[in-house]
Amino acid sequence: MVRFINLDRHWSAVREQVQSLADASLSAGLCQNSPIVEEIEGRIAKRAGKKYCVTFACGTDALTQGLRNLKLSPRAEVLVPEYTYIATINAVKLAGYTPVLCDVDDSYHIDLDAADAKITANTQAIIYVTLLGQPARSDITEWCKKNNLTLVEDAAQSFGAPIADSKFSILSFSPSKPCTSFGSAGALVTDYLDVANKAQQTRLHGNADYLGINSMISTTEASAIQINLGLLDQHLARRKQIAYEYFRELTGKFTFPRYLKDCTYSKFVIQTDERDMLKARLNVNNIQTGIHYNRQFTQPNSSRLSKISLTLPNCSYTTDEEVERTITCLKEF
Repeated sequence: MVRFINLDRHWSAVREQVQSLADASLSAGLCQNSPIVEEIEGRIAKRAGKKYCVTFACGTDALTQGLRNLKLSPRAEVLVPEYTYIATINAVKLAGYTPVLCDVDDSYHIDLDAADAKITANTQAIIYVTLLGQPARSDITEWCKKNNLTLVEDAAQSFGAPIADSKFSILSFSPSKPCTSFGSAGALVTDYLDVANKAQQTRLHGNADYLGINSMISTTEASAIQINLGLLDQHLARRKQIAYEYFRELTGKFTFPRYLKDCTYSKFVIQTDERDMLKARLNVNNIQTGIHYNRQFTQPNSSRLSKISLTLPNCSYTTDEEVERTITCLKEF
């Protein structure tokens, strides 16, 4: 079986280090708010090129609370790419705002021309989602300034790539990510002290001015992140190596998204009009693949991409033999 994600292999590689680190904190009675949480927040901020980091129980909580803390007007509209994981759209609703769905371009990022057409008097922010591990386009900050919009980045899939010059960006350390917590941990990173302070308050029930929730990460998750931060470059290099092998062997057979410079390849996608048939063929050959994302879309390019996109195995612990086997099966299709 060629698995889509090899968490068992990943855990086997880091188990002793993570358990040892977690044991030191837990033996001292520190299951949350342990020094290791502060330590990884500093390391995450540094890696993201930001001044501050606040961890949350998941990336969705980080995005929801970050949006709430902006205190946009009650009728605020937030531009969101339709082609994204549903959590991005849900976070806007949970924060009390109205998501306005925009189409994406061929890099699977929000199409700024399409977004231009959706701006109204109530539009106050945009969430730029960096799908597939790609960084945000270089002109997004200037575009937001021109339109007087607050820029928020959902970088759940792109930790390790350059982070946008946003009000805040959110990260994810869920199981499929190169730097996993072996849980659902997330984080908010920012250059703004007030944004960081509000995030710290609202991840633990907040105060009279800012509504909060209980969204702390555990010492065990922090220990896993600590170890995996040290392996991040290695994990990203392996994913890039697999991606380049797919490009080399499959170009001409399949088409690909418009991948951008500095991509981390957290997802490697091929495109074919026979996507469902190909997925079934690979499944018969015990090769797991993914569809990101399998739901109804209304925007034209989002709808088109949803029908032709197939995500291939490119976990950092996928072996050369498994990559070769996947490529062989794809070529025979």
